This record gives sequence, structure tokens and C-alpha cells, in this order.
Amino acid sequence: MIRPNRIDAPEVVLNLEIASPRENLRSRLRAATAPAHDALDAAMGDLDLSRPADYLRFLHVQLNARIEVEDWCRRHCSKALLPPPQSPAIRRDLAALGCAEAPEPVTFDPPAGSEPLGICWVVAGSSMGNRAMAAGLRRRTGGDWPMHFLGATDLADYFKTLRPLIERPCSETRTRSAIEAADAVFAAFRRSWAKQMPATAA
Repeated sequence: MIRPNRIDAPEVVLNLEIASPRENLRSRLRAATAPAHDALDAAMGDLDLSRPADYLRFLHVQLNARIEVEDWCRRHCSKALLPPPQSPAIRRDLAALGCAEAPEPVTFDPPAGSEPLGICWVVAGSSMGNRAMAAGLRRRTGGDWPMHFLGATDLADYFKTLRPLIERPCSETRTRSAIEAADAVFAAFRRSWAKQMPATAA
């Protein structure tokens, strides 16, 4: 998720109110949020992370979007479901680049009673794109680049824990709530992108 240049819980309650026996929460989330995901990837696709200015923009987009998302998770997720926060690693990268710019968090306000699994799925899914970007940057910069965020492995480990919870059928009501929550995460990233790149976001 959210990868420039495309360098190559609580227990889910089962009941009879499900869309299809072949579908699970993960497949429903992927299908419903694909347009938002693709649009965000396309918007950020022009960034060249081997350039300091673009890498700083990328890190600020990530930090400003994640601060309130992580705060929401701390308040609404159980300890077992809580995703590992990424903002400390991003701050370390910014400090290593000599950036003293204060963060400007964007608003994250999912619907009341949102299903946390939708938010956690988006957060965890970003680990796959991060791994690919880290590998590409190491090749292009000789490894001489701060990558505490992109090189972290805790999100990938967390995703392994999350998968059994999202790869089950879920009630239609809970599925819709998860989709709305996931869309709210993508919306926060779009707002963060617009803050960094107002000309291209217009």
C-alpha cells in the first residue's frame, strides 16, 4: 500500500448474515477499497525516494496521516489487536535527515463504532509496500539512507497475527463498518498527501 514508483482482535463473529460463503472480510475489504488504494498509489507514484526532497515529502505524508490513526487505535483496539505504531520510526528517519519541521497531523474521524479490523487491515497491509520500497532504496542508495520506517519488520509480523481474523466470513453489518473504517484511513492519507503536494492534489 502507498508505494511511490511501485518499486518493484476481537474475534470475528460468524452468523448467517454473510454475503457469500466464498468471501471473507479480507476479500471484501480489498475489493471495496481498491479504487481508493489505486488512486493513492497513482498520486504518490511520481515521488523518487532516492531524492532527499521527495523522501522527506513521503515521510511527512506518512507521519501526518498516521499520528491520529495510531491514536485512534490506542483508544479503540484491544491490546492483542493494537498495531505496532510506526510514527516513532518515521520521526527517527526525519531526525536523521536533519528535518526539524513539526508534524501537522491530519484529521482522522471514522464513523462512530467503526470496526477496528478495517483500520488495522489498512495499517498492516502497508508493510508489503514498505518492504519493496526498502529493497529498492537499498539498491539505489547503497544502503546509505535512513530507513527505520521502511525497514521495520514489526508490521509484517503483526499482519501474520491479523490474517486469521480477517480471513473469515463476517456479518454484512460488521463488514460494511470495516469498509467504512478502511476508507477513512485512505482518506486521511489523501489529506496528508494534499498537505504536502497541494498543486498535484488540486
